[in-house]
Amino acid sequence: NLYAPINSTSNAGKKLFANNDGYITFDGGPLYTIQVIMESNNSKIRAPFYLGNGASNITLKNLIITDYTPLFVGQIPLISYTANALREFNYQADNLISAGVYMRSIAPYDVKTGGNTYGIDTLVNKNNVISGNYISGFGYGVVDLGIGILKKPLSDYIITFYNKNNTIEKNVMTNLGFAGVYMGFENNSKIERNRIDNVQNTSLGTAAGIYLGGKLAKNYFGYHNTDISINGNEISNIKSSTERAIGVTTGA
Repeated sequence: NLYAPINSTSNAGKKLFANNDGYITFDGGPLYTIQVIMESNNSKIRAPFYLGNGASNITLKNLIITDYTPLFVGQIPLISYTANALREFNYQADNLISAGVYMRSIAPYDVKTGGNTYGIDTLVNKNNVISGNYISGFGYGVVDLGIGILKKPLSDYIITFYNKNNTIEKNVMTNLGFAGVYMGFENNSKIERNRIDNVQNTSLGTAAGIYLGGKLAKNYFGYHNTDISINGNEISNIKSSTERAIGVTTGA
């Protein structure tokens, strides 16, 4: 983010202040007194809550999350690999995607140089809780994307960087375009006791209540997950005009 406050500090301070430990809570209470409405002319990405690189220990609870002008787009960004390049793993920009809550981490890099100029730590999204919210009017209710794999510098040793220990529970998600929840490169997280209804995909692609992994495309990796708990969700009224309509899918 070229406009982030971190860019106003000295080069020496960028690594120190680039990330915090989180521990931030938005709680509307039993009367749902916090309503978050997306109002924007941006048609490329619409997400009232965007939890970016390393955003962790954040709780979103008892909120009403809607879009004033719903845009049902759902293009999940993918990752490609170019051997021996300055930046071997390349991440598609967020484009034509909307979600009530969007978690996404990518490998840190400086848009000016193409490398990790300031040695920013590579962090994932972890220990976030999305609970008891009403989410309506997006392509997805919740999207959760980890980094995937990276190579250790100056070697071919592979390291995994999956989002982990996130909980998506007790939410009502309705009036969506692609899925209630999409997860990719995620480990040891929970999707439990959610009510997902009225997912209507009128464009190309699968409609699902819960969508795990998949999205493989030419020259791009697909996603997968490990140790995900899916329990006690109620899913109904899932429709697609062109392809499959599925309650829970592990990728395609």
